[in-house]
Parts: sequence; C-alpha cells; structure tokens
Amino acid sequence: MINLALPAPLSTFTRSGQGETVWVVSSEAHQVHQLSELLEDAGYGAVPLASAAAVIAQAAIAPPDLVVLDTALSDLSGFELARRPEGDGANQSGAPDFLGASESP
Repeated sequence: MINLALPAPLSTFTRSGQGETVWVVSSEAHQVHQLSELLEDAGYGAVPLASAAAVIAQAAIAPPDLVVLDTALSDLSGFELARRPEGDGANQSGAPDFLGASESP
C-alpha cells in the first residue's frame, strides 16, 4: 500500500468547487487504483490512465492540474511522453511528477 500524506487542495486552484484534477498514468493497474483512491480521499479528482495514447487522447479534451506519470508505460516511456512538445496537448500541465516502481518476483 502506498503511504503518502497529501495536503488538502488549495482553493485558488479549484474549478467549480471541485478539487484539482490529477492524472494517474501507469500500465500497472494496482498502482493506478491505489494512488487514485488516495488522491480522491484527499479531495483531488483522479483520472486513471493506462497508456501514453490515453494521455494524448485525454489531453485533447481537458488538460490536468498535475500528472503523476509512470516511467515505464506499455506503449511509450514516461520520460519520452514528458518530453513531447506542449503544442500536441500531452504536456500542457507542465512538468509531471514521476512514479517509478517495479515488482520483483
């Protein structure tokens, strides 16, 4: 279980009375689930995404306030995704926070 203490959302960043939107991007379903649950419990709006393609598609709809991005996605490196130009919509929120994890047998 991930054990993180998160601050309450700042009212200056909220939209329509909602918490900030955080994209949780990982091809590891359990990571996405645990971190999304933690963020939602802290009042953030978590959007789970499982691939770089999903990030690019979602960016065309609405950019997030923050991206927590796994470094090892199934279709593209998280580092490579973060280096994409802002003009393509995938990096509109600025620098992502990276999540790196691996499980050993």
